[in-house]
Amino acid sequence: MVRPTSTRCETAAHSAMADRLRRVRSALFTPGTEAARLRKAVTSGADVCIFDLEDSVPPSRIGEARAIVREALHELAGRARIWLRVHPASSREMEEDLNAVPLTTLEAVVLPKASHRDDVQTCRRAMKQARTTAELPIVPIIESAAGVLGCAGIAEVTGVACLA
Repeated sequence: MVRPTSTRCETAAHSAMADRLRRVRSALFTPGTEAARLRKAVTSGADVCIFDLEDSVPPSRIGEARAIVREALHELAGRARIWLRVHPASSREMEEDLNAVPLTTLEAVVLPKASHRDDVQTCRRAMKQARTTAELPIVPIIESAAGVLGCAGIAEVTGVACLA
């Protein structure tokens, strides 16, 4: 993962957030549909456990995955560094993902298919609407040529501490 550089002045909170996320050497993605695997992931020794609600979850099981992840987060909070991979900002599912889980138990939100700064801003607004008091960093995943072209703008959005 790459920490974005920016000409803007960093706040102390942003700097602390970046320091935490900078120390990620290994990340274990785990399907949100597999409760036993979520529990096992936190004992794996990975620097970060990423509970996945996107690619590893069949569309017919999204609601079930949200419920499983919600329960796992309540049970496993504080036992490991846990990030949540939500659906892309272009999907209505992203908002539902964020509303379905206790965001205060997470260290970060992983936003796939980020191609423009608006994607990250949409995610930030959705987190605020989910009534969280946590200022969670967003880790945008650059997965397309459009994302590569837009990555400078993505990196400048408040709350982005690294790109993947």
